[in-house]
Amino acid sequence: MATSYADVIDDGLKFSNITASESVTGTANSFTTDAVTVAGAPSVLGNAIAGLRWTGFVAGATGPGSSYTLTLDYDISTVDPARALSAISTNSFIPDSSVAAGVTVKLSEAVYSTSGTLLAQSTLTKTQSATDTADPPIETGDALSLGGAYSSVHVTITISISIASSAASGTVASFSSMTQGYTTTAASPAGLGDFVFEHSNANGLQDAGEAGIAGVTVQLLNAAGTVVATTTTAADGSYGFTGQTPGTYSVHFVTPAGYVPTSANQGGDDAKDSDAVGGTTQQVTLSSGEYNGTLDAGFYKPAGLGDFVFEDSNANGVQDAGEAGIAGVTVELLNAAGTVVATTTTAADGSYGFTGQTPGTYSVHFVTPAGYVPTSANQGGDDAKDSD
Repeated sequence: MATSYADVIDDGLKFSNITASESVTGTANSFTTDAVTVAGAPSVLGNAIAGLRWTGFVAGATGPGSSYTLTLDYDISTVDPARALSAISTNSFIPDSSVAAGVTVKLSEAVYSTSGTLLAQSTLTKTQSATDTADPPIETGDALSLGGAYSSVHVTITISISIASSAASGTVASFSSMTQGYTTTAASPAGLGDFVFEHSNANGLQDAGEAGIAGVTVQLLNAAGTVVATTTTAADGSYGFTGQTPGTYSVHFVTPAGYVPTSANQGGDDAKDSDAVGGTTQQVTLSSGEYNGTLDAGFYKPAGLGDFVFEDSNANGVQDAGEAGIAGVTVELLNAAGTVVATTTTAADGSYGFTGQTPGTYSVHFVTPAGYVPTSANQGGDDAKDSD
């Protein structure tokens, strides 16, 4: 069972979700039952570092055939977004006495990205064939690069001590302090961007052939929702914010005149959907040097339809010159499923119209006015003049 410890902030790094667990074979001194102190690491061999210093315990194996393993897990994040983790500076523990013959000590450290990718690891195994009266700190990971700069990582430390069955009776191997240190560097600028597109079918996805919209105002918001930068889309609808301090951001798109935002987060491809809900995307966290090119927005121009209801005085199915409109006729707009989605009545001249509609498939139903009978449909060759 893991034991948890309070968060520690040291020299610009925050250590959180700190846990320790141990396993024992034979007789051992327990780490997790002691009053362990976890604090910032002021120095290692006289050198100032950012890290953790563990004291207030005695842990290790006692007697031939015994073994002890301690596993530490914790997350590290940079308090200052302008700094980033770049290397392990040291990982060490100091034996309480000279390491006796027959004792094997192993120290390892593994650093992972927040997505679980292994960034760096180091291991030191030392087996004593004779008592070493001048054992230095057992340490590994010195100046081990993470292969990049990171705003947050996960760390696993393992310390194992085993005493061979052939070791002398009463052999003890223990330690009562350990330190892990990390190197930070200036974070590389981050950025984000993508595309604002005209959504001709309003399905929430950027389909082939759908063009960008130029001149759309785009605002970059920090974690608190404050606008920190503004730009406009280029002729092809693209936009971008670069040179930003790593951190948490969202993007707000100002709806261009004559357009309506399309539905957000449709389909399973984040690179092709529209991310803006109410004009603003979800928050994303940018690490050092990262560029997120998936925050886009789609807009469409509302559609409409309409025409005229007329009195067909000669019942020939065609609106002839002089045939007047019929006022007050109820007209219903139906969607592709045949459901009524809007209703209106004809004006004094018989005209009607439905505007502000989402692009899609529609039909129109006319309620026959009292005293009238529908005329023949689709007569003649002019669709603008027949009865539909």
